[in-house]
Amino acid sequence: MEAMEDAVRGAFQSERLLYRPVEDNDEDKGFIHEAILSDPVSRAMGNPSLFVPVTREVSYAEIEAGMKGSLLGLLICLPGEESTSGDKKNGDSNSTPIGFLFLHKYISDTTAHLRRTRISIQLAKPYQGKGYGTEAIRWVLAWTFQWAGLHRVEIAAASYNERAVKLYTKLGFTMEGRQREAVFMNGEWYDIVSFGILQHEWKAQFGRQQIE
Repeated sequence: MEAMEDAVRGAFQSERLLYRPVEDNDEDKGFIHEAILSDPVSRAMGNPSLFVPVTREVSYAEIEAGMKGSLLGLLICLPGEESTSGDKKNGDSNSTPIGFLFLHKYISDTTAHLRRTRISIQLAKPYQGKGYGTEAIRWVLAWTFQWAGLHRVEIAAASYNERAVKLYTKLGFTMEGRQREAVFMNGEWYDIVSFGILQHEWKAQFGRQQIE
């Protein structure tokens, strides 16, 4: 019983990060818009659609659609002060958002039994290159397979986002295909590279990890 209580208590945190729900308020949606979606580099790397300036209204609509269509919609946060017990505080006032993480669900009734999901993740520019993205994806894979009991996780990137392609390979994803010349950016055509990882593949590579 104590082991389960400890596991549940620490389920939404990893070594350096906390994960809390994206609230339907201006503070959370404003952070995602201002720190990520309206940043031209972040926009091009994470959302290879028509490259135009993004209004707050458009960002909010995208965020709300993501929240409604997700199994899990979280802000990735740095914790504040530690409690007297040494646990990281989960209170919103004690944490600093640095990015977002969504697990998209396949809504159709005919595909729900396939137990699959797709990851969307982006970090604000000041927090990139520090290993937070790696930590967050490792955490969400553990959550997906240990707590949600899903079978398959997918993720994708434009081929010009070389860091993402290398990271997904490093984290145990298998490259499953390419949509050739599916993205037009800065005068050139690029592929969308698709990756997937299965529950038994994750277990074979990483074992049954506790989310701590």
